[in-house]
Amino acid sequence: GKPPFGYKVTRVEVSPETIRVVGPAQEVNRMASVETELLELDGSRELKSRVVRLAPAGKLLTLIPDRVTVLVALEEEWMTREFRGVEVKAKDFAGEYSVSPRRVTLRLSGPKRILGRLQVGAEQVYLDLQGLGPGNHALALTLKLPPEIKVLEQRPDRFKIRIPSPKT
Repeated sequence: GKPPFGYKVTRVEVSPETIRVVGPAQEVNRMASVETELLELDGSRELKSRVVRLAPAGKLLTLIPDRVTVLVALEEEWMTREFRGVEVKAKDFAGEYSVSPRRVTLRLSGPKRILGRLQVGAEQVYLDLQGLGPGNHALALTLKLPPEIKVLEQRPDRFKIRIPSPKT
């Protein structure tokens, strides 16, 4: 079977490595390998060891032994993903403001099972303007990403914020 999303098979061992095949010589000589029954990998991210039945290619063949132990090692896949042109806004700020530049590019790295499905928007990337008064400010973004995700690059790294004086 296929490994769970975000994992890859890194090692497969079969014990015993060889078996005896009994049957008509023509059938036996044609064989290069023997398949096992399907070993289900979905839902498990651990080392799997299972005894599985061998699947003979022909009805006239006998396999000795007819079962083998299969060990499958899985490893988490890592990936890098770039998010371009993510709009930058303030979060939980009721007043007027302007921001320059208005978009950010992020290059992130992390487990494929998380980063492959990650959506980046105003809930994950925002400006925290709480406590700031009128005037010009330079701020870094606030990033709320899963802990497994690492920021490799952010362009730009600071943003110019202008908060106008209240109109009277």
